[in-house]
Amino acid sequence: MRDIAAEAGMSVGGVYQFFSGKDDLYLAVLEDVWDAYQTAVGPALAETGFDARIRAFTRASGAFFAERRAFLSVYITERSRFTAAFHDRLAQVVERHKRARRRQVTEIMKLGMAEGVLRERDPEMLASAYLGLVSQCHTDALAARRAALPSPDALVSMFCHGVVHRA
Repeated sequence: MRDIAAEAGMSVGGVYQFFSGKDDLYLAVLEDVWDAYQTAVGPALAETGFDARIRAFTRASGAFFAERRAFLSVYITERSRFTAAFHDRLAQVVERHKRARRRQVTEIMKLGMAEGVLRERDPEMLASAYLGLVSQCHTDALAARRAALPSPDALVSMFCHGVVHRA
């Protein structure tokens, strides 16, 4: 808290006027990150047509990931050190945000189905496949297994067309 107070140009007591402790501060930062994510993907969700929307959403998500890579890396690497009580609080917040993101992606998949672009007829399963692909790529990049993410267009192509060359 001393480091945070110094960085903010405040006293430690000043930080405690806003947050009861590190856990509450961490959750507040996480909520700010989520709000920034929603701002980043908002225009993508307004795109017309499945192809434009999924590409814009994937680009916006990837750019957001790249801009906040350090924070997301801390989240992934440090969560095992959280107390059980805080881990439960954090899990509830993260799960709420994951459900909201999944609803957004499910709506994109429904658009693709309505346009006849997607052959699968289960938007929830399609959302799971897309989120699994993108989330695993993000996690791998954070774990330093890969320095950079595939391009958004490559991710969309993998999702929509697979990775097999057709003869």
